Amino acid sequence: YITVARAAVRALEDEWAGALGRADLETLRDILTRLNRHVAAAHGGAAT
Repeated sequence: YITVARAAVRALEDEWAGALGRADLETLRDILTRLNRHVAAAHGGAAT
């Protein structure tokens, strides 16, 4: 799950970097990082 999420984050960053401001991109990354941690905890793993 985590690997898929990371790939999705990279794809979204590549796709949206030109359209979003830097602050928005950082906010999106923060939200997705928190989501990654939540998913990892739910599956008994650790987000790295």
